[in-house]
Amino acid sequence: MTNYKTTFEEWDRRVTRAVEAHYESAKKLQRHHHTLGIIALVIVALLGATKEVKTEGVYSAIFYLVSVTAAILVGLQTFLKYGERAEKHKEVASNYGALRRQIEYVSKKTFTDNNHLEECIRNITKEWDALSKSAPAADSKVWTEVKKKYNSATFKSKLYNN
Repeated sequence: MTNYKTTFEEWDRRVTRAVEAHYESAKKLQRHHHTLGIIALVIVALLGATKEVKTEGVYSAIFYLVSVTAAILVGLQTFLKYGERAEKHKEVASNYGALRRQIEYVSKKTFTDNNHLEECIRNITKEWDALSKSAPAADSKVWTEVKKKYNSATFKSKLYNN
């Protein structure tokens, strides 16, 4: 089992990094979703309130420009799917969290049979590979920050500290 201590600590670091990157990406996308939606809602509400006001000349052009802007914002919100993408990142982060707990469990378990340990390790790597393939890419700025925070020189796994 001692042979795997370094491996489990490295896995803990990498999976913890993935959890945070996906949760932070979800938060960022959720902020975009709300910001775009609120701006569109305010513009549409203002347009609705001023619908009965007669607009002429420059005011008419402004009114139509704002109307088109509102339509574009609503279209962007639908097309960019910030809300759906945020939910996908939350789901992936949650799955990585489950994988981290599985790594923690296996790292602390006492194995009497090396074959059983090897089987557990194969299952973790198989699950991790499948999760990595299905996961959307984390936001690049978020990923850069998370990589700095969880670099191998400074991050110390808590797997064996308890």
